[in-house]
Amino acid sequence: MSSFTKKILILVVVILIGVGLWAFWTFFSEPSTLEISNNTTVDQPIKKIIKPIPTSKPEAVVKKEVKKVSPEEILQTNLVKVASDFVERFGSYSNHNSYENIKDLQFAMTESMWNNVQPKPSIKSTPKYSGMTTKVITSNIIKSDNTLAKVDIATQRQEFKEGSAQPRVFYQNVLVTLVKDNTSWKIDNIEWK
Repeated sequence: MSSFTKKILILVVVILIGVGLWAFWTFFSEPSTLEISNNTTVDQPIKKIIKPIPTSKPEAVVKKEVKKVSPEEILQTNLVKVASDFVERFGSYSNHNSYENIKDLQFAMTESMWNNVQPKPSIKSTPKYSGMTTKVITSNIIKSDNTLAKVDIATQRQEFKEGSAQPRVFYQNVLVTLVKDNTSWKIDNIEWK
């Protein structure tokens, strides 16, 4: 290391130590005194005083009523969530992902549904990219009981193709049939309209 480089390095270290000492002194020193116009001093930091807004009845207590949720409402919320999540994942894919979206959803399907949609080995490969994304817009429970439910879902879909600057956007409804399998709900059928 040359003499000039050593001098620069020492200068940088001295500057960093100086900045560190200044920062330490600034943040950890006692607050300065403030001189007020009548020549008195205050040895406390200035604090902004926030006064609460007075109400007409200071003793009034706001009581918020909590709505009790019925088991039926919980069931319907869960059915919509399961069906919506499934539709978004099932309807979003590309030809380059080897049907991973469907394979990843096997746990959410009944055996008969899995047998209907299970990917079959393909001989022909398509080199051009194509893909689809699906977003749920609304959902409506058509039928619901202890063992079967049908949910109508409106979606926005975007189709991407290699060579196309913009995706093709379209709207499509899907009817999802769920069945209760022991303690969980599984997708038994999906019908794009």
